[in-house]
Amino acid sequence: MKISGILKHRERGFALKFFPPKREDGREARMKVAHELYEFGPLYMEMTYGVGGTTRERTLTALGWLAEKRIPLMSHLIGIGATRDSIRP
Repeated sequence: MKISGILKHRERGFALKFFPPKREDGREARMKVAHELYEFGPLYMEMTYGVGGTTRERTLTALGWLAEKRIPLMSHLIGIGATRDSIRP
């Protein structure tokens, strides 16, 4: 569901923001925390980039992990240093 749809049903709430794990082997720990916190009923979860988009690929990978679990998501988009092609889906 889109976040705009969530907000039509819930006028108040909170979101959770994560940084992607620094290494691939951090997946299990990050997913465990995400699932434990999801039990508190956030509107959505957000995965951010590092400064200047330095963790872009890890961010996209981590979003994929959360998407597999059907958790409502928002990706944090950094425009500094990005090209049109690099931000197109």
